[in-house]
Amino acid sequence: MNDLYIIHANSHDIKINTTALLRRLKISNPDESMQQLIRECINTVYDNASLRAVYTVGNIDINKDENIIDFGYMRLKSCNLRVNLADCNKAFVFVATLGIEIDRIIERYSKVLQTKALICDTVALFLIEAFCDYIEALLTKRIKSKKRFSPGYGDLDITCQRDIIQNLDTARRIGVTLTDSCMMIPTKSVSAIIGVKKRDGRTKKA
Repeated sequence: MNDLYIIHANSHDIKINTTALLRRLKISNPDESMQQLIRECINTVYDNASLRAVYTVGNIDINKDENIIDFGYMRLKSCNLRVNLADCNKAFVFVATLGIEIDRIIERYSKVLQTKALICDTVALFLIEAFCDYIEALLTKRIKSKKRFSPGYGDLDITCQRDIIQNLDTARRIGVTLTDSCMMIPTKSVSAIIGVKKRDGRTKKA
């Protein structure tokens, strides 16, 4: 197994697109009370998020005929991933999370303040994607790379998260586990693969 590395980030250093957030919420002209509620939800998510990720990087071997990508510590079968990793001989694999407190907040609000729960949930979705963008930019700075590719997209089966979660030791390192249906807990977590042609050696071992 390759070495594992940890990334921590301050949520307040990660920016989300508030215009896109309003579009997702289908709110075009929020009044003052709605603007205040949205600000409160953004602050709640940002203040309670614990942004952490674990990743590894190493050589990959691609079998084009069988659509199998061999990472050394796991083998994934996917035509779409194989195409995404074309011309790559290395890959980053990472899991990122906002932490369990966000799930608890959304669950608590869903029982009494459903609008607030919906807004917090949407803010959290935007924040985890922005965190993944941050990770991708950090890992691939000054190197050639492909856009990240996640389980459940195309023909890369969601069940491959079992291999990713196990090999990245996410339960112990960042508190991410899987349900029987291969959904991650905390729910605001993402796993992804980034194909690269060379490695940035400046990393901190976990």
